[in-house]
Amino acid sequence: MATGIAEATGEAKAPQAANRPRRRAQMAETDGAKPRFFLAREGKTGREPAFDREFASEAEVLVESLKTGRNFYVVYEYRAAADCSGKAPQIRKQAV
Repeated sequence: MATGIAEATGEAKAPQAANRPRRRAQMAETDGAKPRFFLAREGKTGREPAFDREFASEAEVLVESLKTGRNFYVVYEYRAAADCSGKAPQIRKQAV
């Protein structure tokens, strides 16, 4: 019943999103890895990714993906490194 009264009097809650700044997904992970953008190879569908051309920015690959109708990939590159400083050795990832 309270909902009907709030709607009738115009006291409905204001949208929360208007008060907060929009957040975008992080394009660089906190460990310093930089994203690389690739267009999928033409005619390739399935479980294995097949990279075609690399693009300098997300905006460029988005436009090309829209024009061609092909998928695109965002790749972060790492290298495994052994950390033997503690009691038990650990494998850590390092951004390339």
